[in-house]
Amino acid sequence: MVKRALLVSILLISACANLSKNQTLTEDFVVRGGKFGNQTWNDSLHFKRTSWYAELTLVYDLLMAQIGEQSPFWQWLSVSEKQTLLACKKHYVVVAYAQDSQKISHGTFKSFAAEAGYSSVALPQFANYMRLHPDFNQNSFHLYSVFGLCLDNSSPKRENISLQFPNFTEVLIK
Repeated sequence: MVKRALLVSILLISACANLSKNQTLTEDFVVRGGKFGNQTWNDSLHFKRTSWYAELTLVYDLLMAQIGEQSPFWQWLSVSEKQTLLACKKHYVVVAYAQDSQKISHGTFKSFAAEAGYSSVALPQFANYMRLHPDFNQNSFHLYSVFGLCLDNSSPKRENISLQFPNFTEVLIK
């Protein structure tokens, strides 16, 4: 009888613990070292990573980093990309993956960013350097999109990006 009660208790606890199968995980992701022309460096580019899972399936993955002019990774930007980012009050380099655009898409993410005053900017040269970096390939990021976000200097809107994807807890990007 005690064994049966214990078994029922374990089953109930397991069922209650699994009520929400959608989860959001955050971590850091680091790109180590780089090369531009004849220059090689050991500096790291630090991304904040947020991943949205439906059960065990990754439905959206977002990596965001700020790059300053002092960073050697700044060299990966073309002249026009640098000019675009320098005109921003705040900017991010974004590496993002959408498993199914019918569920969570880059457009959905960009619309939340736009509500906070950010606009999406193309960074084609930077994207090429990222795609050819060994860490990018080692982590199977070949299906990821690379772009920038720019907060306009005249934007009266907030700087924090509130991401409220359906059936997930809210995530605030600061």
